[in-house]
Amino acid sequence: MSVLDQAAARLERARSSVPPASPFSQLGDIVRTSVACLALAAGFAGLARRPGSNLSLLAELQLGWQRLCYSKASLRRGSGPGGADPDYFRRLSEQAEAEEAEQRR
Repeated sequence: MSVLDQAAARLERARSSVPPASPFSQLGDIVRTSVACLALAAGFAGLARRPGSNLSLLAELQLGWQRLCYSKASLRRGSGPGGADPDYFRRLSEQAEAEEAEQRR
């Protein structure tokens, strides 16, 4: 038997002794690594500060998130042509009726 045949036989025996890979076999490692990364990022953001800022990066992110949520909520409540203000359409119809009345005179 040649050296290559011996190596192929050894690899085949090693391959048959290893159980087949399952997608869930690595799940514990993935979850553990993900949690560690999130903890490290939160710790860094909680302690790091930008030059000239009194807030930590985490506080700045939270403040920015709150502002974004507030602006989205105010847009949903409606103000002007793009919003869902029912009085806007009433005022438009009244204005159109007034213009038509002026044109008839």
